[in-house]
Amino acid sequence: MALKGQHLRVAAGVWNPWVLMEHDQQGRLVKSTGIFIEFMDMFAQKLNFTYSLVEAADGEWGRILPNGSTTGMIGLCHRRVWIALSLAVLGSMVLGVAMRWFVQQWGPLKSGHNLQEFRGKTWPLLTFEPVWLIRLLLLEGVEIPPMILTGRLFMGTWMLATLILSSAYQGVLTSLLAVPKVVIPVDSLQDLVNYGKIPWANEYGTSLHQFFGDAKSGIYKTINDKAFLVTACYDERHRMKVEKFAILCDFFSMKKIISDDYSETGQCNYYIAKESIWASSFAFAFPKNSSIIPHFDKLVTMMKEGGLISRYRQQLTSNATACMVKPGKEDGISTLVLSLSDFGGIFLLCLGGLVLGAILLTGELATSWAKKRDY
Repeated sequence: MALKGQHLRVAAGVWNPWVLMEHDQQGRLVKSTGIFIEFMDMFAQKLNFTYSLVEAADGEWGRILPNGSTTGMIGLCHRRVWIALSLAVLGSMVLGVAMRWFVQQWGPLKSGHNLQEFRGKTWPLLTFEPVWLIRLLLLEGVEIPPMILTGRLFMGTWMLATLILSSAYQGVLTSLLAVPKVVIPVDSLQDLVNYGKIPWANEYGTSLHQFFGDAKSGIYKTINDKAFLVTACYDERHRMKVEKFAILCDFFSMKKIISDDYSETGQCNYYIAKESIWASSFAFAFPKNSSIIPHFDKLVTMMKEGGLISRYRQQLTSNATACMVKPGKEDGISTLVLSLSDFGGIFLLCLGGLVLGAILLTGELATSWAKKRDY
């Protein structure tokens, strides 16, 4: 079968209802449940692999720090990428040195080829130097390129690989990160700042934490400077309601909070603002160029197209529908403030009567004027 019994180490963190974890008194993971766990069990059966969960020591989802390192669960994948890259560089260095030795033994100088081209050059510069790979990875130029065609082909391949790696790496990490829709409990970020009466929080260690933290000016920097940090939106739901503060979190988590709260209280105690900061899809993150990605892509696509993921989400937030309406329109609230639009039919009827009356009046006046003229 697809993965032939491989054992995968899967980075995960608590995110209700997707991943739930129970620990013993020593802090060891003893049980995991949730939608994603069900998905992983399904994937393991279909693709023939086993897996174990690994938690990030810092408890973060993942941010890119100023020094280029990555935290949290994405950091676990990130470091795997660097291990693979290091092995590739080491292997290439060994291959390059071997190539240089072969050229020294049987290359053009040994076989009587044109010597004028290579006059004044040393053999290492003609073929390969290990430091060249390091310079390419650091986006530095190589002053003297290889003079041998084999060396040029070898270094050209690494130049192309480095170009792709340096230009696309950050984008790939961002795309792999499951960044859900994010909203705040007012209609815009600017409204939240301008109102000034509602404190707000950000989820620690998430991409949103980094997004606002990287801001140098404007509304995003203001949001970051005045925010306090919480571990998870769902875990803070009761405190949020009592202390009346806002949390910047994903749309589904807030919808789950509304659904569960309505089930418990029969009331709509939370509000999701209209403005979306950004939109993204749920995703599983893998080390770069992992061979198992196509297998997971196929199953996830089948589940999505079959409506299984949507069904799970709907079942878990079914009671939120009663509160996903304009404030004041919730079930059980009968107060109605009438506006001009509510009387539109009446005014239209009156206007029609006035027009018809004017037409009849004009006809009567014309008839009366004609009779007088005859006399």
